[in-house]
Amino acid sequence: MGQSKRDGLFKRKDSHYWWMSFTANGKHYQQSTGTADRKLAEKIRAKVITQITEGKWFEINEAKNRTFEDMTDKFLNEHCKLNRTPSTYKRYKDAVRLLEPYLSGLTLDKITSSLINHIKNDLLQKGYKPATVFLTIRMLSKMFNLAIKEWEWCNLNPVSKVTLGKPNNEVDRWLTYDEEQKLLSVMSGWVREICLFALNTGMRQNEILSLKIQDVNLFSRTVKVAKENSKTKEARIIPFNSVALEILKKRLSTPAISGYVFYEKTGRKIDQFSFANLFKHYVKKSGITHCRFHDLRHTFATRLIQSGVDIYKVSKLLGHSDISTTQRYAHHYPESLRNSVEILDTFYTENQTGEKGEYYDFMTVAGGKTQN
Repeated sequence: MGQSKRDGLFKRKDSHYWWMSFTANGKHYQQSTGTADRKLAEKIRAKVITQITEGKWFEINEAKNRTFEDMTDKFLNEHCKLNRTPSTYKRYKDAVRLLEPYLSGLTLDKITSSLINHIKNDLLQKGYKPATVFLTIRMLSKMFNLAIKEWEWCNLNPVSKVTLGKPNNEVDRWLTYDEEQKLLSVMSGWVREICLFALNTGMRQNEILSLKIQDVNLFSRTVKVAKENSKTKEARIIPFNSVALEILKKRLSTPAISGYVFYEKTGRKIDQFSFANLFKHYVKKSGITHCRFHDLRHTFATRLIQSGVDIYKVSKLLGHSDISTTQRYAHHYPESLRNSVEILDTFYTENQTGEKGEYYDFMTVAGGKTQN
C-alpha cells in the first residue's frame, strides 16, 4: 500500500503515481510526483524540500510542479463526478485516454499550443472523427480553465491559441411512424416501455433510468427530473400525455424496493451501458438504420415542431439551457411553418372592400389596385 502521508510519500487509490506531502510557509501541500518509481519520487520530494529550505520554492511556477496526471485526476474525480452525469464522465475518461500517449508525465508548463495542435492533427490523420477530436481538445481546455481559475496552478490556457473550428456533428435523425412501429414490435417488457416513454416525453436516457417513484405525480400528470440527473444540472418539471400515463400507472402498480420506476428483474437500477447495448441489439433486429436512443428524443422534439408547438415550449420540455440548441429542429420540417404564413390569406380576405370584393393584390410586383 506504500507509506503513510506522514512519511512524505504516499499512494492514492485513484493514481498509480507516488504523491508527496510537505509543508511550505505554514501551508500543507499534496502533489503528485508524476512517477511510479519510488526512488525517483524520493529525489523529486527531496528537491522540493531543498527549495523550501532555501526559500526558493514559491519562485517556481506551479505549472512546473503539476503534471498532466495531476490535472486529469482532479478534473475527473473532483469536478466531473460531482457536476456531470455518469455518461459524460465516461466520455471524458475516454478523451483522457486519447491524450495520454501524448501528454503522460508532462508538467503543465510543457503542454504548449504547438503540441496541442500537433495532437489535433495527428488524431485526425489517424482517422478519429472531427467531432471526437473537437470534444477531446475542448475537454483539455476546460481542464486548463479550472487549473487557472479555481486551482491556481497556471496562468495561461494553451488551447486558447489552437484553432478548432466547429465540427458538424449534429445528427438530423428522427423516426417515422413506420420506423417506430418496426422498432417497438421487436421489443417487449420494460425495454419497450422505456423507448415508448422516451418517444412521448423527450427525456434523456439517464433521466429515465434515474426516475424514481417519488418524482412521479399521477394526479398532475407530471414527472420531476432531479438536478443531479439532468445534463444541465437544473431540475425541471415535465408534463406527460396519456401514453406515458398508462406506462407509469403500470410501472407504479408493481413498485421495486429500490424506488426506481424502471428497473431490472432484480429490482435494481438498470445499468445505462448495458441498456445501450441492448438498444443497439433491437435496432439491428428491427431492420431500421442509424438509430441511437437519443434519436427518440429527437423524434419527440421534431414531432412537436411539425405540429406547430412553439419552439420556446419545446426548449423547456427538453431542458435545453439555450434555445439555439432547440432551433435545429425547426429546420426538420419547413412545411410545419406553412400555417404561419397562411394567416396572411385570412388577413387579405377579411380586408376585402366593396360589393365586388375589391382589395389590394400585393402578389403583383407593382402592388397596383386590382379587381377581384
